[in-house]
Amino acid sequence: MKRILMVALTVFLAGSPLTARKKQADRNLDPRIKQVHTIYVQGNSAAAQRIKELLSERTCFELSRNSKQSDAVMAVDENDRAGRGSFGASTNQTTVSAVINNQAGDELWSYSTRGDSNPFRSSASNAIVRLLDDLKRDACEAK
Repeated sequence: MKRILMVALTVFLAGSPLTARKKQADRNLDPRIKQVHTIYVQGNSAAAQRIKELLSERTCFELSRNSKQSDAVMAVDENDRAGRGSFGASTNQTTVSAVINNQAGDELWSYSTRGDSNPFRSSASNAIVRLLDDLKRDACEAK
């Protein structure tokens, strides 16, 4: 019985968000992301607008209002999908993707994450918070 529980726990943890975050942290990042101080957020989706509001608060970057005067440009994309959750309840899932390029057009950072809705926060909000937290971890903590 203990062996079955250990196997189930191992399988569960292998696919958990904690393991996914560890894998994300282990990936190779362009070290030039650490030289970026200002970011222009490109996009008119609700996700792009919310990232503009939260970027300076949740990361080490300052929001730039001018793409030509910023150190980098972040392109944001958002996709919504309705689905079924536990016990047949309807849920919303939002995937938010971001790519940060320097002024030369070189990709410095990219990430895509999915958020699920819950009673406290929308699926988009969950995805945006996760994306900004990962950006902070990848680019800010070792600055």
